[in-house]
Amino acid sequence: MGNHAAAPPPFARHRIRPAPFWRMSLFLLLLGLEAPVHGASLPPGPQAASPTSVIHLFDQSLLASMQAGARAGFTGRYRLLEPVIRRTIAWSAMLHLLTGRDWEQFSPAQRLRLRQLFIHYTIANYAHEFSGYEGQRFEIIKHRHYPAYDLVIARFNEKNHRHHTFVYLLQKVRSTWRVVNIFVDGVSNISLLKSQFQFMVRKSGPEGLFDYLTRSIHRLESSPGPSHRSHAP
Repeated sequence: MGNHAAAPPPFARHRIRPAPFWRMSLFLLLLGLEAPVHGASLPPGPQAASPTSVIHLFDQSLLASMQAGARAGFTGRYRLLEPVIRRTIAWSAMLHLLTGRDWEQFSPAQRLRLRQLFIHYTIANYAHEFSGYEGQRFEIIKHRHYPAYDLVIARFNEKNHRHHTFVYLLQKVRSTWRVVNIFVDGVSNISLLKSQFQFMVRKSGPEGLFDYLTRSIHRLESSPGPSHRSHAP
């Protein structure tokens, strides 16, 4: 990401002052998750990676993409990120949150197509944004366990002493911890995309959303990442 501030994960494009934790908790309640209950974290299952190890691997893959940079090109960064991102995100849960009641408009075949396009779109967005390295690093600073979910909080440090806070919301999917939302400096991935997804579906049906995602993927594949731009965002 070169000389720019840390690019947020996919969709978190707008700079908004960090949200207080009570606002984040309210957002989680609106998603139908239980209210936080402070207490000791429960250990992961014997065959399941812990939430912190899942996020550590995810963050390290982002750094690897940045370090590969222009040398690897978009395709190389995509291939590097794909296996980690595919097994880190709770795709079905995230798509349910993004589409809301509009999910009922999708046939089983359309739901499968949406899932495939959304996975492709998400990986392409990360490959586009995390494309240049100048000594940045991630560090996990906190892990909180709640009855219905876990939060892992990481800090993305830049060499100019600026940093960005990443809050990962994880839930267990078939005994495996998966990410269902990411907050960057208080901004939620889902809150930024939800209205856009639902607008597309209500305006043009599922095919309208498919077309939007396909065009967005092509744009990401053909445009340079932030480290190649001549001006700061």
